[in-house]
Amino acid sequence: MNILHFYYGGTFAVRLQRYLQSNRNMGFNASVFIDKYANKNLWIPDANNIDCFFYERDRRFAYLISDLLSGFSDFLGLKKVFINSKSDFIHAHNLESAFYSFKLGLPTIFDDWEYYLEYFDYNPDPKPNPLSLPIRILRNRRAKRIVRDLIKNIPIIVTNKNVALKYESLDAKRVFVVPNVPLSLEREYAFKVNINKLPTLTTGYIGRMNRDNLSVLRNTRGIEDLWKKFSLGDLYIFEGNRYCPHLDVLRKLREFHFNLLYWKPLSVHKYYLQNKAFLASVVGVPTIISSSLTATIDLLGEYALTVDSIDDIPVIIANSKDYSTFMLNPKHLWGFYESEIREAYNFLI
Repeated sequence: MNILHFYYGGTFAVRLQRYLQSNRNMGFNASVFIDKYANKNLWIPDANNIDCFFYERDRRFAYLISDLLSGFSDFLGLKKVFINSKSDFIHAHNLESAFYSFKLGLPTIFDDWEYYLEYFDYNPDPKPNPLSLPIRILRNRRAKRIVRDLIKNIPIIVTNKNVALKYESLDAKRVFVVPNVPLSLEREYAFKVNINKLPTLTTGYIGRMNRDNLSVLRNTRGIEDLWKKFSLGDLYIFEGNRYCPHLDVLRKLREFHFNLLYWKPLSVHKYYLQNKAFLASVVGVPTIISSSLTATIDLLGEYALTVDSIDDIPVIIANSKDYSTFMLNPKHLWGFYESEIREAYNFLI
């Protein structure tokens, strides 16, 4: 089976790399069609042996191309790459990629790991340019129509059962569930060295809090002030001079007592399953998590320390116990879902 992964406007994201490695584990041939200028920080083994095909886009008109034009003209050359790579189908990693491939008539499976039906409602530019407002409004309306059209015509992969049920209620052709959880090799890397817990109570936050403070979907406003007010130990934010490459994040998490995934609660959070919580769980660290992130909580199980509001966080930390007896949940590792991936691919071809 030959698979061409297509990610328009994206990088070699963690989930994309997991698929590339998983495809090889399953005996498939996987190649990638991606932006020429995409970040090349690949951490999977033998990354240099992956066949990569690149397109070049005019960044001045990126939004115009991705949001207003279809793939009828194939200005990226996807069909040529598809033929030359002898691919059986396209595995599209965002809405633009899936729409482009579908409009070209290529066999396509859409990996909707951002829940694009409502994504643009809650993920606006925190510092919008007023001149771009008409395009953003059009993008939002058009995205909803495109998602509804795509899910009725091509199979779709989502990260949790809540999204699956939502799309099935919209007459989706076929929905498969593949949570965004680590590969075994990610966990194995974390445990290749001896690491002790830090003497100071430490909580990790994976992400850019200076950006998330401005977000609607991922609003973390007030977290840093809370840590100072209640003297909750060290809050280690993986940004700036504390940035770590992906695999080293798992090693660093082993030093911590808690992981933090607090977003100001929204009802839409039930559709988001967050990779960050499982980076922590597979190395034995529980996550203090917003109760609105129900899909993530359901899969986390005992590793979820649920809070209804930001004010509950000091109570959770004060009442902490020994979590070292928690066992690894096999559902927190990617390999558990490879049979679902195989079934999705077989459905398409």
